[in-house]
Amino acid sequence: MVGNRIYIKSLSIGFFLVLGNEAMSYIHGYLVHIKRNWSIVITKLCESSHIIFFLVIIKVLFFGFGYFFYILHTNSAVNIHPFLSIFYRWDVRHYLTIAERGYTVLENGALIHVVFPPLWPLLIYLVNSIFHNTMLSGLLLANLFSLLGGIVLYLVLKKDYGAKVAFHSTLLLFIFPTAFYLHIPYTEALFFFLIASFFYALRSHNFLLATVFGFFASTTRIVGFLLIVPYLVEYYSTYKFSMNKKFWYVFLIPGGFGVYLLLNYYLAGDYFAFINIQRGHWTRKNTSFMNIPIRTFYSAKSLLFSRNFTTNGLLLDRVEPFFSLFAAIILLIGRKILRASYFCYGMVNLVFLFSQSFWLSNTRYILVIFPLFIILAGYLFADSTKNYRVVLGFCYAFFCIMLLSQFFSRFMIGHTTAL
Repeated sequence: MVGNRIYIKSLSIGFFLVLGNEAMSYIHGYLVHIKRNWSIVITKLCESSHIIFFLVIIKVLFFGFGYFFYILHTNSAVNIHPFLSIFYRWDVRHYLTIAERGYTVLENGALIHVVFPPLWPLLIYLVNSIFHNTMLSGLLLANLFSLLGGIVLYLVLKKDYGAKVAFHSTLLLFIFPTAFYLHIPYTEALFFFLIASFFYALRSHNFLLATVFGFFASTTRIVGFLLIVPYLVEYYSTYKFSMNKKFWYVFLIPGGFGVYLLLNYYLAGDYFAFINIQRGHWTRKNTSFMNIPIRTFYSAKSLLFSRNFTTNGLLLDRVEPFFSLFAAIILLIGRKILRASYFCYGMVNLVFLFSQSFWLSNTRYILVIFPLFIILAGYLFADSTKNYRVVLGFCYAFFCIMLLSQFFSRFMIGHTTAL
């Protein structure tokens, strides 16, 4: 041991004698670079201190509500393991199973978990090596990423719309009726963070970093590849038709989806195995532009004339159509106040959702279409002199919070919400 220490010390001395001032100046420059970056991070966190405070309060209230709901529902004292089990519902079970056992679950001869892209369960698996509890690992990751996503979204919107609209946009997103998915081990938190970081890098003209976030977004959710559209729009607004190396970075974004296709081939021998499994096991039928007018018509019809007054009927016939059509109307009406890349991001996502032959989970997927909340915040809260808008804003917020508590309660007892 002593010999090793002497050897290492001698090697270090020799290294500095040979390289001398050049090595010292390089190390000094690297340390200055680190110090500068950390100072920027600290400055940005200080700028976001009020949004951080409110997001932490929202998370405390979320878990506090879950805590008391668990006591009332089970009529028993809370202990950490039973309490965590209330989040073990729907897709959470599948993500945690993949993190624990990989893509190994067979049902009717099919690897049913192939429909879930790999990045989120992989991160849970890595963190689980520390905590040895997949649920706890998933909850920690979800709350870390959703908090970071909220901070980054606030910072990027502040550049374009000022602190007031950025603040209210972020808060409106976090009280949306399906916002509880940002706090539990679904992909929402990670995807939200990656989307916000993608646009932050894009607005900072760091195109390579933006595509890296886009790559990871498309290994989190298939729709991540749609980030190609806002990337090209932002590139055009900066460079017009000039073709430089930053244009070619765009092909990194669908690379994440390519990794997912390779995983499908490795596991099931078919690059598009997830499509057949979705159709056969997960009630996803098909995606086609022809579905848009058909589904829009039938959703409007069910919203207005459905006689199914059961809770599940109200969810599928009222809530899903209402928020899907509401999102489309808001995006189209407010398109003029949006940056072109934001509008295109929202539009391609809504077109993708509307092209599904069966609308299920649209309310959940709408959650990460942040341009909707920019429009709402700009109309409802930007001008405090117009009292009727502020009153309307508080009514909308109250409506969302009531639905949020209802959806979360249903989720915790295993009932259908926005799957």
